[in-house]
Amino acid sequence: MVEHAIVARACEMVAVEAKRVIGVGYEDCSALKPETLAHKFYNTPLLETGEMRASIEWNARGNEGHVGSNNDKAVWHELGT
Repeated sequence: MVEHAIVARACEMVAVEAKRVIGVGYEDCSALKPETLAHKFYNTPLLETGEMRASIEWNARGNEGHVGSNNDKAVWHELGT
């Protein structure tokens, strides 16, 4: 039981960190195009709706845990299209 609690807590911590860093690290990327910025408030890729952040989930069963998202945009940003 202690092992499961450790795995569950680790998954929870990873999910919190994953949600925190969405949109971080894009400072060196090219700015968004003017036509894209026209419908945004700031040059803040991935942060406009919170949809991707909200899609990050975790689960743990026994000594195995998973953290991730089934949101297509999250998958595209992680692995490419």
